[in-house]
Amino acid sequence: MHALLAFLVFWLCIPLASGQVKNGSITKLESEAIRAAKKTHQWTSDRAATVESLCSDGIELVATEPMLWERWEAALFALAGSVLARDERHADGSPETRVVDAAVGALRASIGRARQVELAEAVLPSSSTPPGTRRAIAKLFLHNPPPVAKLSLSLAARDPDRHLAMLCLEALAGWNDDLVHAVFVEEIARALAAGLSEEDRDERLALVERHLSQVEVPASSNASRHLRELILDGLRGTHPERIGLATAWTRAMSHEAALDILTAALETWHVRGAAPPTDEDPRVLIAWEMETRFGVSLGLDPEPWRLWWSEVQAGRRPSPPDRGQRGTAVGSFFGIKTKSKRVVFVLDRSGSMSSPYFEHGGMGTGAAPVPPQRGKPLGSGPGRGVAEHAPSVRRWDEAKNQLFQFLAKSPPDMQFDVVLFHSTAQAFRGKLVPVSGRQIAELKQWLTQQAPEGGTHLKAGVELALGEPILAAPRGPRTKVPAAESCRQEMVLLCDGATAEGSGWVAGFVRDVAKPRGVVLHAVQVGGGSDGALEELARLSGGDFIKVGL
Repeated sequence: MHALLAFLVFWLCIPLASGQVKNGSITKLESEAIRAAKKTHQWTSDRAATVESLCSDGIELVATEPMLWERWEAALFALAGSVLARDERHADGSPETRVVDAAVGALRASIGRARQVELAEAVLPSSSTPPGTRRAIAKLFLHNPPPVAKLSLSLAARDPDRHLAMLCLEALAGWNDDLVHAVFVEEIARALAAGLSEEDRDERLALVERHLSQVEVPASSNASRHLRELILDGLRGTHPERIGLATAWTRAMSHEAALDILTAALETWHVRGAAPPTDEDPRVLIAWEMETRFGVSLGLDPEPWRLWWSEVQAGRRPSPPDRGQRGTAVGSFFGIKTKSKRVVFVLDRSGSMSSPYFEHGGMGTGAAPVPPQRGKPLGSGPGRGVAEHAPSVRRWDEAKNQLFQFLAKSPPDMQFDVVLFHSTAQAFRGKLVPVSGRQIAELKQWLTQQAPEGGTHLKAGVELALGEPILAAPRGPRTKVPAAESCRQEMVLLCDGATAEGSGWVAGFVRDVAKPRGVVLHAVQVGGGSDGALEELARLSGGDFIKVGL
């Protein structure tokens, strides 16, 4: 009898114990959220790892225990909101960023479409919703938002809460809709008006460029008419940065409309009698945009461009590439495709580049990373999808493999150089040279003499690629470059961790040097470590950013 009672007690206690175990993940998440709400709370790597594990466990839990959903959602929003509400910028890979990514990722993985609609229609627009929660919802909508979120995101993009507004603009970027187009065109006027900080202005304009590079604004819309006015105003001005921005905004127009505006701008500057072309000559910026878009190089005179277009319309010349097919290089570097025919690769040669390419094993070249999206600061490619038990390669070897694949598939009129940085920096040629069998063979020989060692001085590599130091100097280009060297170029940066210089120099460099000179910087982050420098260089210059080797 006693044995039977003991068995019954044991049997009845199993569900209770099981429920306690199941509830445990959410209870612990709630405890983490309570701790995080304290103003003095500081996240550590260990605590972030705990949150990541709890979020992973919780996704499976709520799938089988729907009664726990409300507690689960509240805990996740509280965790993400506690970090996002602090108005602090955190580097990618920091404990704070990991907590937000884990919480928002868990919400995205488990939340239903009906609940997303409710969040979009009732929670995000409400001023009574805590700021951190509104920001977390906007971050949730960075990927595949429900269509009904368009209106609430558009309204929140005008919110006085700058952090919320920027997240909403990022979520809207690339959304092909007249209302969204109007939001971004309005952002141009806002960014160019007085009263914004330089950081705020640069971030808004970078998001505008990203959006307009992915969509085509209907010519009949009010947004198109306003955009045309802003473009013409910029092209007629004398500020190189404004001219460069205005040329980029034409990407949202049809080929014919863009050609009409850009050739008219070339003619305006031709009549003004500009001096021999330099890197700050507006004609160089305008011609580069046309060359990139239309796939032909016809110089700085507007007439050859007009003649070429008349032949295209008559069917005597091939049509320019459609959106999404533009770009010069056929090959790619970790999924990044350049548009210019002048590219400098700035590659990390520090000691950590001898580490395995994949942090958890896996082979290198042969399994391409997911292609990045134009200008997205956080990238979109995890660089995974390879055999789990394939032999590992070093980061340094994979970088070389990707470089040679890119060069092998590049057109013969492509020009390139390679700069390596570690404790110092060194260049292959020190100038742009044509892609040829001889140059590639000599590059391979040169790289066999290089090995990973030393520190991670990214800034030194960028300085060498530019041919001048990056100093706190007045705005504008610091050296006059001959016309033959002045055509717009792109840099492709690769780095696998925090840099020696940090990210403090980036905003000023992009504003004062890269933008006026028309230099676009793409960035590849190998592994999970970062101090934010790569992301900022790509985001502010309008380039691509991607993470690989995770």
